[in-house]
Amino acid sequence: MNREAEEAWRLLQFNWDTAYTFFYYPEAPEPFHADRRDGLGTLSAADPDALGELVMRDYITRPVPREVAP
Repeated sequence: MNREAEEAWRLLQFNWDTAYTFFYYPEAPEPFHADRRDGLGTLSAADPDALGELVMRDYITRPVPREVAP
């Protein structure tokens, strides 16, 4: 992963980590993954920017609850 992709990956996680859990599988055709924290789906993409677009569209369509457990 190049420096630009690493920075985009870090920003994606920083901005969305309360709603999604992120994984990187370098051997996969689409190595960047995001699991909804409510268990209602997984997204994957070839690069962090594309995954960010998918995350935004997914969240707009069906927001992930961000309640903090007591």
